[in-house]
Amino acid sequence: EPHCGTDLGLLKTRAEPGSDGSYKISGTKIFITGGEQDLSENIVHLVLARLPDAPAGTKGISMFVVPKFKVARDGSVGARNGVACGSIEHKMGIKGSATCVMNFDGAEGYRVGQPHKGLTAMFTMMNAARLAVGIQGLGLIERAYQNSLAYARERLQMRALSGAKFPAKPADPIIVHADVRRMLLTQKAIAEAGRVLVLHAALLGDTNCAAPMPRSASAPSRSCRS
Repeated sequence: EPHCGTDLGLLKTRAEPGSDGSYKISGTKIFITGGEQDLSENIVHLVLARLPDAPAGTKGISMFVVPKFKVARDGSVGARNGVACGSIEHKMGIKGSATCVMNFDGAEGYRVGQPHKGLTAMFTMMNAARLAVGIQGLGLIERAYQNSLAYARERLQMRALSGAKFPAKPADPIIVHADVRRMLLTQKAIAEAGRVLVLHAALLGDTNCAAPMPRSASAPSRSCRS
């Protein structure tokens, strides 16, 4: 939400219970990936909101599903729900999906899980999503390094301090210059360290999924995603 940042305890979106078991969701969410598009028949949003009796802070957050179009009992798509895209963020990259501001104006929604337990449910999904974002960043770092290396081998500029390395050419490639090599090695070190971190996180995830389930009912639960 605009005023929250990463402090979810400040969340203000409200969920008012209805007589038919549904809820009326009202509030604004920002930076919603794929919040609006016309590639599918419907969009179903997972929304965090507060019930009227919710305690303060993160302990009072519940989760709801809110469809773009209401869904009839037979599964057919019905009337438009009270959720709309307010604006689309202008991004430098990731153009394949819209990052949206979503406005919920009494939108019909349905609670997922127990009241005030929405944050636990959300992190089941978000932990895996955050790892995926880190892998995206690693891919961009690696691509940037590879492009930099290719350019440094092609771009001709002056001669090496120790003497010409390619005397048949009008100048040496800039990769022969010490400061350029320093920058390339810095890029390479960051990329390789990031790859180790990603692989370590993947190993921990696989170990968690492959290990025997705890017998104690009080033991923490876990979620495995491919």
